[in-house]
Amino acid sequence: MRDLISRSRLSGTFVLHAGYAILLALLAFGAYEVLRLVSTNSAVRITAYEAYLDQEEVLATLRRSVWSGSNSARDFYLSRDAERLSRFESQIRDIRADTLEALARLRELDPHRTAQLNVEARVTGYVQGLSLLTPGGAEPGQRLRDLLPLRMGALSALEDFTRLAQQDVRTVLDQVARQRSRTARNLLLVLSVILVIGALVAWRTLRYANRWEQDRFRHHIETAEAKAELERLSANLLDVQEEERRRLSRELHDEVGQTLTALRMEISHSAAAVHEPEPRVRLDRARQLADRCVNMVRNISVMLRPALLDDLGLAAALQWQVEELARRSGIQASFSFNDSGEELSDRVKTCIYRIAQEALNNCEKYAQAAHVTVKLVREAGNLTLTVEDDGVGFNLNGHAMPVRGTGILGIRERVSQLNGSLTLDTGMGQGTRLTVAIPLDPAVVRPEPAGVTAR
Repeated sequence: MRDLISRSRLSGTFVLHAGYAILLALLAFGAYEVLRLVSTNSAVRITAYEAYLDQEEVLATLRRSVWSGSNSARDFYLSRDAERLSRFESQIRDIRADTLEALARLRELDPHRTAQLNVEARVTGYVQGLSLLTPGGAEPGQRLRDLLPLRMGALSALEDFTRLAQQDVRTVLDQVARQRSRTARNLLLVLSVILVIGALVAWRTLRYANRWEQDRFRHHIETAEAKAELERLSANLLDVQEEERRRLSRELHDEVGQTLTALRMEISHSAAAVHEPEPRVRLDRARQLADRCVNMVRNISVMLRPALLDDLGLAAALQWQVEELARRSGIQASFSFNDSGEELSDRVKTCIYRIAQEALNNCEKYAQAAHVTVKLVREAGNLTLTVEDDGVGFNLNGHAMPVRGTGILGIRERVSQLNGSLTLDTGMGQGTRLTVAIPLDPAVVRPEPAGVTAR
């Protein structure tokens, strides 16, 4: 089943990745087509316009030469003196030079059309006709009339060349328009495909996201249920553990302790009845061993669950804990309270007692403290336990609990089962202050006068 789910997720992920890749590829293709169309059309149009302008410039030069020659010839025949002849010949030389240069440029720009329209022969024939004009001979009007067909032929060739050049430009523009139309259709097709694939990818994405959200929500519910079940199991285990400790403590105190006490009394009676030195020494050793066993059983019983907690209340049990810490370690310890805790529920008393026991053990093992203060305060519907030392402290490293196993996690677990709060204030070389606040049922809370202390 897990393999099937894994393959299904892998397939869905592959489809999404493939769809997004196709979308990106189509978008890139569309952008490339647009850029190619713009750049190509711009280049084609610029090339066509530049060619047309170059040709038009050459053609304008040739037209100017034709009309200048015609005007010079007319002016020459209107005034045929020697000075005018010299000026006319100079003008004809300039016109011939400009014409030959322009024709060479035109052949370079479009040799095929220049030859096809016979532009060079017509224009050159007209210029040569101008150079053949002489002061003598036929009547001036006849000479000009003979030159007229040559001029008209040259101008006609130039006009035909201009018309064909304009037609080339229009042809290029038509090709550009057709190319633009084809590209627009291609882009429209690409956009349609993008729209379809985008819709499919969006549908698949939404479906995948919805399924993922459902899986995440179901996993969240399962995790919450598992966490609640673990918390219930932990609470039950703690209750079972405390009940087992209570039972073992009573069994040790009542059964084993009484048996060892009876054994000690029997040994004492036997020792009093024996007068030989060696048996009496042996009985004294047996009595000492029995005393040690009694003390050991008593200590184990107290460690499992002190009778003070059930008989005299929470404050007495904490007072005993503090005194034992001072006796064992030499640490100056003090305890203050404003409520004995006799009316508290067994769960609350056990929780506070175990937290204090764990905190004091940590102070003894790790804190290297000289003074420890324990306070038990009951007010405003809360029972607050504070354990503070002046030891070395520790670094939380950005976490709620220290990395080293000091039992703080167990304290937090006990506090959370009673909907309490845990505050840990510490730092390297700053000591440690642990504060636990347990909410109490208002119907159970019995106000007590503040200021009662015990040390």
